[in-house]
Amino acid sequence: MITTFMKHAKNFISKDMHRPTCCAIMFSGEHAIATDTHQLVCIPFKSEKMIVDYKSGRIVEGEIPDIKRPLSVKNTEEIVLNRGEMLCWIKTLKIAKAVSKCWQFPACKIENEKLMVSASDINFSVDLVETYHTEKAKFSVRIPYMINILEFLAEVDESYFKEITITTPSNGIGQIIIKAGPILAAIVQERTAENV
Repeated sequence: MITTFMKHAKNFISKDMHRPTCCAIMFSGEHAIATDTHQLVCIPFKSEKMIVDYKSGRIVEGEIPDIKRPLSVKNTEEIVLNRGEMLCWIKTLKIAKAVSKCWQFPACKIENEKLMVSASDINFSVDLVETYHTEKAKFSVRIPYMINILEFLAEVDESYFKEITITTPSNGIGQIIIKAGPILAAIVQERTAENV
């Protein structure tokens, strides 16, 4: 799993060189962590505690964040996807991303089995395959963040997990938590007109 994680880590880290720990892979002793503060992915991996620059491989000075705090959020709404449903989501989100390329900061909102994409004054929706195990679950998130995490999970060997659980806060503000077997991920929830 660490090979797949390292391959995809470039999508989870920051490109802001003024924040060196966010441009690096963090090894906490029990986990490997990649985050740009908007999205975070954590996998189990035993190693020495260190922060390693993704590009150069050099050791970076800094504090390894406590991942228990962002990943222990008590979300109330839940979506469960099997691997086939997850692949459908990736395809649908990629279509939405392609359609919205000319927009600034497109976000997607999942609600009532529809994927709604919006940016400033433009909105459209696409019907999703019935993938929900609850009708109440809904969330808004930047499309690239969700694609990054789901594409990483799609490449992880099937022996690690059979389904993923996406939990969201009921008030629409907070973090989306994604669990797939031993893998944990978090995305900062988008603030939309409905949840501001």
